[in-house]
Amino acid sequence: KDLKNHWIAGFSDADASFQIKIINRINRVEVRLNFQIDQKKDNILLLIKDFFGGNIGYRKTQETYYYGSISFGSAKNVINYFDHFHLLSSKHINYLKWRKAYIIIQNKDHLTEDGLNKIIKLKSTMNNLNNTTNSLR
Repeated sequence: KDLKNHWIAGFSDADASFQIKIINRINRVEVRLNFQIDQKKDNILLLIKDFFGGNIGYRKTQETYYYGSISFGSAKNVINYFDHFHLLSSKHINYLKWRKAYIIIQNKDHLTEDGLNKIIKLKSTMNNLNNTTNSLR
């Protein structure tokens, strides 16, 4: 039950995803950051939820549970963890982009056109292995 080690990082390399969602509202644009893990059973997800915060849901059509963290409080916990216990797969690149979007939002830069465009660019390059990783370090 002690998750202050590399276990979640290894588990996340296999089963997690970092997502940036952009939602167009009537008079504004909303940016959501989600760290998500899907599993057939919820026991491990409950431990992760207790560690990071966030929510557990169930998809009846797929018969799967999912952990999601869309609050900025749980995102901060996810960042504190992965800054210390690094991912070893290409998901590390997605994490760095997700983390950069978090910083843009925390600085309120996403409220400007330039800041929002930076987040859109980060989102569009996630899950791509390319040379943009150098600018993230």
